Amino acid sequence: MKHAPFCCDLRVTWCHHRNPVLCFLLSFQALRLSNSATRETSTGQIRAPSFSFKVTMFLHFLWVGPLQAVVVTALLWMEVGISCLAGMAVLILLLLLQSCIGKLFSLLWSKTAAYTDVRIRTMSEVITGIRTVKMYTWEKSIMDLIARLRRKEVSKILRSSYLRGLNLASFFALSKIMVFVTFITSEVLGNVITASQVFVVVTLFEALRLTGTLHFPMAVEKVSEAVVSIQRVKNFLLLEETSQHNPQLPSDGEAIVHMHDFTAFWDKASETPTLQGLSFTIRPGELLAVVGPVGAGKSSLLSAVLGELPPSQGEVTVRGRIAYVPQQPWLFPGTVRSNILFGKKYEKDRYEKVLKACALEEDLQPLEDGDLTVVRGRGTPLSAGQKARISLARALYQDADIYLLDDPLSAVDAGVSRHLFEQCIRQALREKITILVTHQLQYLKDASQILILKDGKIMKKGTFAEFPKPGVDFEDIPLKEKEAEPPPVPDSPTPSQASESSVESQENPRPLLEDAAPQDQDAENIRVTLSLESRSEGKVGFKTYKNYFISGDNWFIIIFLILVNIAAQVNKDIYFGFLMFLYFSSNCGYRPFWHHKVSVDVLHPC
Repeated sequence: MKHAPFCCDLRVTWCHHRNPVLCFLLSFQALRLSNSATRETSTGQIRAPSFSFKVTMFLHFLWVGPLQAVVVTALLWMEVGISCLAGMAVLILLLLLQSCIGKLFSLLWSKTAAYTDVRIRTMSEVITGIRTVKMYTWEKSIMDLIARLRRKEVSKILRSSYLRGLNLASFFALSKIMVFVTFITSEVLGNVITASQVFVVVTLFEALRLTGTLHFPMAVEKVSEAVVSIQRVKNFLLLEETSQHNPQLPSDGEAIVHMHDFTAFWDKASETPTLQGLSFTIRPGELLAVVGPVGAGKSSLLSAVLGELPPSQGEVTVRGRIAYVPQQPWLFPGTVRSNILFGKKYEKDRYEKVLKACALEEDLQPLEDGDLTVVRGRGTPLSAGQKARISLARALYQDADIYLLDDPLSAVDAGVSRHLFEQCIRQALREKITILVTHQLQYLKDASQILILKDGKIMKKGTFAEFPKPGVDFEDIPLKEKEAEPPPVPDSPTPSQASESSVESQENPRPLLEDAAPQDQDAENIRVTLSLESRSEGKVGFKTYKNYFISGDNWFIIIFLILVNIAAQVNKDIYFGFLMFLYFSSNCGYRPFWHHKVSVDVLHPC
């Protein structure tokens, strides 16, 4: 037992070395999930690191416990004979009971995990749409909904706690019961119990108590939980992934996007294809404008070029580096400059040209720290238009070959929209391949090609000069639609956030933020505008403990449990005192005070 701390530390070290590997696998898989697979999982569904540590701590007691029980049984047989089997029978019954408890643990853990998934998914949706909740005063209804979900989850957790308490209770009671049953059986068989036998039997059962009644039950419980968690990890790792699409660099120096008779399904079980029979070719210097009503498949077309929507028929050829601007801007916590550079080396002239093309110069001037202002979660304190232009500037700074722009003009006003189209799309990207999804029909006359989609099919394709012909009416296409295309299930989900940032060729991989810091300014000069978190210092007051107890059960139950705990601690001393009393009473002539007229116990020396 003296080596137990070392073994425990060794297991902890082993676990901490395994956790990063498991976290890496889960993170890597999350980045490769297809859009249909992302609908099958949710945030918080996988909590692998929390169980691997506990399982590693107790796993080996699954075989150490039975082995120790066999050794202790052999020693007890040598000491008290067949009577020891009665005590070991109690242990076997406990093991059978714990086996049933383990199955119940697995069942309850599965149900608890399912309820937790629903609650976390609901909370995520509420937080995302908190403005809508406040606008329609749905606070009470949402609180009731979350409370109901939490009550269902807590009910399963409560049952698991009951089983856990039953396991822990066996730790304190089992060794006494085993000793009691062993001695009663020995007395019934007519054997003489000596003091040496009592101490040997108690010592052996105490040695078995820690492993048999604490570590082994904990191992059964944690392994049961781990089996469920591992199955969830396995299911997550086996989810559908996006096709391994690596854009080829043009061997002849010319980038190209070519699609021929392309048909694809977001949901393979659906009979209606998301995209059907698409064919077009775009070369450098050309601008393809994609228009159509909501749900026509415009975002799905960009997903196909990105390689996230695999073809079921036809082919798509992409040669060149891709930069993608999503419909919903994505910003990471950091400065505005780091969000634009996105790991690229800072070049002042190039950087200023990008700011000018994306109409960000005037927006950054009112900020106290300019482009060194720290952006917090969800792009705070920037407006929706500013976030959209920063996302566009990030793609422009990457200097890619192919630009996929998913309606970047819808989040800005008419003046800024005109500036972005003229200065960014027509000027800065004039030598690039550009696919622009837009609802701004006034810009179609400047497009090299126009693609009108409806229900995933090409309604019309050609130049602006070809469209006034009979049979094509621009009035059929809405001038202004909603800011984002809702992803019909399973028609056309938006491209996953794995591609929301600029996607660059893997030919020249580099650390993401290696050169992101400006060379002409030390990092110490960057003033962080994040507000410091409030913190309290000092001792925990009595009020905190009072609230903690009040949050539990009533005071009577708390006091009762404290008294039971004290009684359980002194019970062992009372029990051994009673055994010593019986021993001296039968061997040393000890007579208690009620056998005498005086009120003092008399102990005759042996």
